[in-house]
Amino acid sequence: MAGHDIVVIGASSGGVEALSRVVRRLPANLDAAVFVVLHMSPSRSSALASILARETVLPTVQAADGEPIRHGHIYVCAPDRHLIVRPGHVALTCGPTENRVRPSIDVLFRSAAVAYPGRTIGVVLTGNLDDGAAGLAAIKRCGGIAVVQDPSEAFARSMPQAALDAVAVDHVAFLDEMGSLIGRLVAEPPAPVAAPSELVAEVAGAFLIEQPIEEVEGEGLEPALPAPLACPACGGGLMPTSGADHSRVARYRCHVGHTYSARSLLAALGDDVERALWVALRSLEERVALLEVLAREQDQRDRRLSGRQYRSRADELRSSVKHIRQLLMSGLNGVEAPAHETRD
Repeated sequence: MAGHDIVVIGASSGGVEALSRVVRRLPANLDAAVFVVLHMSPSRSSALASILARETVLPTVQAADGEPIRHGHIYVCAPDRHLIVRPGHVALTCGPTENRVRPSIDVLFRSAAVAYPGRTIGVVLTGNLDDGAAGLAAIKRCGGIAVVQDPSEAFARSMPQAALDAVAVDHVAFLDEMGSLIGRLVAEPPAPVAAPSELVAEVAGAFLIEQPIEEVEGEGLEPALPAPLACPACGGGLMPTSGADHSRVARYRCHVGHTYSARSLLAALGDDVERALWVALRSLEERVALLEVLAREQDQRDRRLSGRQYRSRADELRSSVKHIRQLLMSGLNGVEAPAHETRD
């Protein structure tokens, strides 16, 4: 009987080095398939697979849609595509972003938990915010094993700490221990667990191909009242999810499927405010410049009173410009922004 033969690993900021150290110590005879998601720029090609291939004897490739799953292989995410584990093969999708990113760690973890219940090992490494926490909870709920990098050595400790806060993890390890730990865990017998129907439905929704989100919600996800929030990606109303993964991570999803943890949503809304303030700043500075032009025109026509009124209005706007600029320079989000790894 197969052991824990599906290993899913997620990382963000500082992840290239962390992943390199993990795969470097994976056993050469690893009887499992390994799947890797790293937050990365959607507009650049990625050399992550070739970087990791230099660190291990295990065949390491960028995953291709429909590729069969083989033990002893490492499958690396592609830019701007969710990496999804299906029974027997890999799927790549352009589904809605989750936690403002695609590929998303939560999407990978959740799909593996459902496709291989009781046989999945989830590993959360360094990164900002909390992508991976809800997915790790789904793995645990489906009888899998949860492993988290010790936050004390993480380049960015937020992601592993969020996983520890959300999930009763099985192992906390340093990077140089992780490869051999995974090798031992792979050999452990699996737990005979069926994936809960609500998680199966949520994974089906990640494809947005076989069925629309309304049908998915009708197959196990409890209906929720809309939150008074708009999706930063599309403007649609956000609804709190039912917590199908049993994690302590509050999540919100819009009608078309964009999904956020509360922390990633706060960061996204902060980005929207910043963009709006920059537009307002530009508009106000243009108005100040035009008011000065009008004041000079009135002076030239010997209309001193009108000129002073235009200048008075310009001075009022300058005060607003100063306050907005100070606000922008002081920073808005108040939380860590997810750092897209670009060193690969």
